[in-house]
Amino acid sequence: MIRSDQTLTDGQARTLLRGLRDLNLGACHIDLSATRSVSIQGCASTDGPVEQGVRYRLLDPLGAEGMVTMSWAGGLLAFELCDGWQADAPVTRSVSVEVRGGADGRLVAPTLGARVDLARLEPAELEHLMRRIVRVVCGNGAACGNG
Repeated sequence: MIRSDQTLTDGQARTLLRGLRDLNLGACHIDLSATRSVSIQGCASTDGPVEQGVRYRLLDPLGAEGMVTMSWAGGLLAFELCDGWQADAPVTRSVSVEVRGGADGRLVAPTLGARVDLARLEPAELEHLMRRIVRVVCGNGAACGNG
């Protein structure tokens, strides 16, 4: 169990990243604003170790491809937005957020407005977290593809 205001351990971060990888969320439409949207097209790293990052493909309505990579570094959950689906695609935006233990024993990411129970890893909570991650990394006009 995670105590309130406790910083996550590396093991807990790996468990969270495994949950996001194993969710393999696909064909999920996300509104970024009244005029912008993106769709998640599935996890691109289902066979890889989470220590190398969890990658999800993104596609905008015009067909531009992007990739969001999630990793754990320096006590922060880090996201990189890449311009394309290739492994060597250039990074166009990086965002890091703090994740801590909440009073109810769940992980809390205040910047994302999301909570996840590490003991249960409910798909609905993981999907909510994934949507929040995409909104943060693609927000403020960041291009979510090469279009």
